[in-house]
Amino acid sequence: MSDDRITNIRERITYWMEVRGLTQKALALKAGLGETAVRDILKRSETTDIRLGTLEKLADALGISVLDLLPASVDRQSVGPMLKVKAAVAAGVWREAVEWPEEEWLTIPGRSDIDAPLSKRAAMRIDGDSMDQLYPPGSFVEYVTISSNTEIVSGKRVIVLRQRVGGEYEATIKEYFEDGANKRWLLPKSNNPAHQRPISLSEPGEDILEIRILGIVVGSYRPE
Repeated sequence: MSDDRITNIRERITYWMEVRGLTQKALALKAGLGETAVRDILKRSETTDIRLGTLEKLADALGISVLDLLPASVDRQSVGPMLKVKAAVAAGVWREAVEWPEEEWLTIPGRSDIDAPLSKRAAMRIDGDSMDQLYPPGSFVEYVTISSNTEIVSGKRVIVLRQRVGGEYEATIKEYFEDGANKRWLLPKSNNPAHQRPISLSEPGEDILEIRILGIVVGSYRPE
């Protein structure tokens, strides 16, 4: 996020604080944030990015929509509902649980033109370079969850969950592909040779207990 847009957001927060008659201490208390954190956010000399999750808390405390804090340069009509980011995709990283602790959840704006119930919409952060040809590390993807019998078109990017012997999980993004022999593949789009090997859905590997496609990617977001 550029410095001028951050300044614009700070001015909007300050304006609404004056309208609501809130001090920094009162705003911090209502937003569930530390007073020091709010003070740092409002410092004109501070250039650190302001997280969207933090903006959402501030907007709730001010009794406004988070869209009211966005800079004028943002097309507000194109911004959809705020989505919780509860996990990251990272090839080769195996964890006992994919979902983060609740205090680490983030929030990003979803697309406004997705015809799916909000309960089926979710987002993840991109960690690592297994899909860096399409999604650089640090960006976010929005996806719509699907059932096991949902038909997927070749070329669609999907959220994949693999479980290996021992119970650990890996969450990744891959491109779905079905070849002429009706074999289904998950293709990485990476510049890293370590992540360029296709995964067969019918032959997942001896140490893999299960492969599930959780959802279809419908959009991406990259913080400036």
